[in-house]
Amino acid sequence: MLLLLLAGQGLAGAGGAPFLGGTPLLSAVPASTVVFQDEGSVSLPGNAVAVTTAGDYAFVVVGAYGGLRILDLVTSAAPREVGFVDTPGDAWGIAVSGPFAYIADGSAGLRVIDISDPTRPREVGAIALPGPAVRVAVAGNYAYVAARGAGLRVIDVAQPAAPREVGVYDPATEPPYTPGDVLGVAVAGDYAYLADRTIGLRVVEVTDPRAPRARSVVPLSATRVVVVGGLAYVTGDGVDLTVVDVTAPLAPRVLGTYRAPGSPNGVDLAVAGPYVFVAEQPLSGGGVFRGGGVRALDVSDPLSPRDAGFFQTPGSAFGGPLGVTVRGSEVLVADSLAGLHLLRFTTIPSPTATATPTPAPTATRTPMPSPTPSPTPHSYRPWVPVVGRGGG
Repeated sequence: MLLLLLAGQGLAGAGGAPFLGGTPLLSAVPASTVVFQDEGSVSLPGNAVAVTTAGDYAFVVVGAYGGLRILDLVTSAAPREVGFVDTPGDAWGIAVSGPFAYIADGSAGLRVIDISDPTRPREVGAIALPGPAVRVAVAGNYAYVAARGAGLRVIDVAQPAAPREVGVYDPATEPPYTPGDVLGVAVAGDYAYLADRTIGLRVVEVTDPRAPRARSVVPLSATRVVVVGGLAYVTGDGVDLTVVDVTAPLAPRVLGTYRAPGSPNGVDLAVAGPYVFVAEQPLSGGGVFRGGGVRALDVSDPLSPRDAGFFQTPGSAFGGPLGVTVRGSEVLVADSLAGLHLLRFTTIPSPTATATPTPAPTATRTPMPSPTPSPTPHSYRPWVPVVGRGGG
């Protein structure tokens, strides 16, 4: 059974105040501020579109002209390219699991790359798909590929040299029978979470990877998704972040939403503790790009994500960053034609306003037969806003 949840999407109210389910949230000082330190860029051929890390290495896919680039991060201030392998398609996404990298290679399907020696990566397997492969997630012996209009393709990669498709979820063939545009995928436990630009977040059960089954849909703007600790963090067109509670996959519910000024498009995101780092595309007008870069959001209160910091990357002049990942205190940005950009971040706690009780008046004695009783001290209770939650 497929549940379609229509209510409770978070929006931004007038003046940028966040709303949730139509209820304005209480403005407050963020728990902390994120400060970015610029570590510089590494030039790469082509258009850097996605990045991930494993150990001391960064793996960057570089669109149609650059394939996979592997950089040594041991000296983070001066990363250097140590390995490269070309791919026949337009490389858009990458996942690393063990000694293999899995590349979503556009019209060339899924490519499996042996990276056991990062200085000599080599393709060992591939499989063609009926739609363009744009993102991939790996769990166990299966690769889950976001293939735009072709939906979710489940690939058995137990034998990396001979990957084979074993399961398909095509949104057009299941309720609500809407053709999909699946741009992002994350897997957690028995569920795959699809960022579908046409409708929002799709929750698909993959207990049996050979028979994926749709379980629920949350209408929202969705291009990428990350799932951590029962929460799905979704970015999309005009919205930096929507936080969705997926602890009950049959009934996910929107908790909070953040829109940056001007409502730029979010194109990728990474989660690190209480922070989500969003790759934002710049706003354009009159042939001029404005903004574009990495925004840090404090999600320690998922009901009310808050802006904690922003860094404009050099790639903003070329259309903005396209991918982001976090490694410790480092943020790595696939910064389109500007290559791989590196940032280091620190946090500065913000002061939190607290209520100071008014002192009780001191009792005094008078010539009256009995002393005047002391007034009862005021009792202070911090006000907690009642916030409506969507879905449920």
